[in-house]
Amino acid sequence: MAEPIADFGVCVLAGGESTRLPGKLERPVDGTPLILHVYRGLRDARYPIFVSSNRSFSAEVDGALDCPVVIDRWPKSGPLGAMISAFGEMPVRRILVAAGDAPFVTREIVERLRYAWCDGDEAVVARSGTVIEPLCAIYDRAAFLREAWPRFTQGTRSVKGVVDALETRFVDFRDGSAFAGVNTEADYRAACARGTS
Repeated sequence: MAEPIADFGVCVLAGGESTRLPGKLERPVDGTPLILHVYRGLRDARYPIFVSSNRSFSAEVDGALDCPVVIDRWPKSGPLGAMISAFGEMPVRRILVAAGDAPFVTREIVERLRYAWCDGDEAVVARSGTVIEPLCAIYDRAAFLREAWPRFTQGTRSVKGVVDALETRFVDFRDGSAFAGVNTEADYRAACARGTS
């Protein structure tokens, strides 16, 4: 496991199978592939950003992702496997996880989660009403791996289960649509209509 050299970084999860909407991460929204919208919206010179994927992207996307891309060690094992793979390669103490198909998660959301972090926290997770968003959250890397690895090896693939085991602080957001992912044709049309610029 990489030793931490930075306090904070971002991991964009882009390794899902996309069975309901094949190729969704490279579909254009406002003329730009979806994954690049997410990446550019979260990129910040103050902290490192990584992309977690289970495959290579097109030449256009690969050329535009000027960051490390971590390939999943356990393909088809859901977000938990991807997070374990990426966290093991990221030399960062606290990691914000964002879904690569959620184009409306902004740096403002990231900063709100960052400022909510207090001593003793092992996770800070976005919440809208009663719905928690474990894929829009900051995790202490060591604490996450401590709880995630035994669950993963025992066949439990729930990120929420890890959240429940951590010292977690929730940050409430009124507009849950900010966390909406693009999973179907209807979602894709809605994202295009809403725009991301």
